[in-house]
Amino acid sequence: MRKKHDPHRQASLAERILAENRRKPPPSKFKLFLQRINIVKFIFYYFME
Repeated sequence: MRKKHDPHRQASLAERILAENRRKPPPSKFKLFLQRINIVKFIFYYFME
């Protein structure tokens, strides 16, 4: 089986990814901000012990 670049398969893969992204809402800036705060807190507590 030779590896041939299949543009159709590539397109279907991209479509699948787009469909998945459409299904789940994109992470909001607020959520990312909270995540960053949680990481900082975790590091802080880790070093405090």
